[in-house]
Amino acid sequence: MSTAAALPALPALPPTLPGLLEREIAAQGSAPFLGVRTSTTREQSLTFAEFGAAVQNAAARLAGALRPGERVLVQGAPGPGFAAALFAAARAGVILVPLDARMTPDTVERIATLTEPSAILLGTGATLEPVTIPTLAHLPVLDLDDLADPAPPEALAALASRAPAAPDEPIEILCTSGSTGNPKGVTVTQAMLLASTSRCLATIPPGNNRFVSILPLSHIMEQVAGLVYAVAAGAETEYITTLRPDVIAAAIKGHRATALVVVPQVLELLFGAIRREADRTGNGATFRRALLVAPHLPVGLRRRLFRRVHAALGGELRLVLCSAAHLSPALQRSWEALGV
Repeated sequence: MSTAAALPALPALPPTLPGLLEREIAAQGSAPFLGVRTSTTREQSLTFAEFGAAVQNAAARLAGALRPGERVLVQGAPGPGFAAALFAAARAGVILVPLDARMTPDTVERIATLTEPSAILLGTGATLEPVTIPTLAHLPVLDLDDLADPAPPEALAALASRAPAAPDEPIEILCTSGSTGNPKGVTVTQAMLLASTSRCLATIPPGNNRFVSILPLSHIMEQVAGLVYAVAAGAETEYITTLRPDVIAAAIKGHRATALVVVPQVLELLFGAIRREADRTGNGATFRRALLVAPHLPVGLRRRLFRRVHAALGGELRLVLCSAAHLSPALQRSWEALGV
């Protein structure tokens, strides 16, 4: 008999993203789902039902502009338009090709040559200028920020006549940066996203979760942990469009975040801001001594020891989801010392 610990059972999920969203709207349509923060104050907020309407409009606009299976480049800051586009692509049967805002024109042109897009979706925060790239100059450009606005009747009709994508059909192509060679495309299906989400649910069960997400939605971790998981778990997510530590801290506190979805760079920025604040208030030496003592204490006592830090972060931050780059053991231990 094996003595290895059994993996937790995977929760059953609907086979498609639109099906998952419909389930959650039926369960909690009026509950808050998605917010956006571009400064120290919240700019936008949507319930699950409002997000569902945004997805329906976005799917109709995509169906009105693209044939089934056609590909569309998409670039912009996290927000309702980009979030809706992922679910809408599944309903409209088109394929997104997300672009990171830091990609150079040369990289974008190589991705366009690889994926052969039929249109471009650009929103706030986009750096792409299609007219400067020969491969893209002739393509129609759609407004990502307006994608979720009420769709015209002809677009709604186009959607009604179209079958949604099957679970194992591609809904996006994620491309590598091309920094060490030509970009490589990875085909992503709904089944893949939902399998990862199911594993997340088994590890982090649904509850009173409030996420602050800082990664771009062109990032697969953000798509799974900050969007699809949030839908499946009934969690409320707030997107941030800047790496300014004061805005991040304001979002964590204002949202009373229980969890962050980040890369190591963000954890370093935040912890550096915490250290500087301790030095500024004359508590730097005390803070550093407490970091040495904390690992020997239970988590509850660690949080009491650093109660001022937690109060500045809303008092409820307990979990960090960190991936996509090397997380130094020292940085991980520092956050765990705080009781996170």
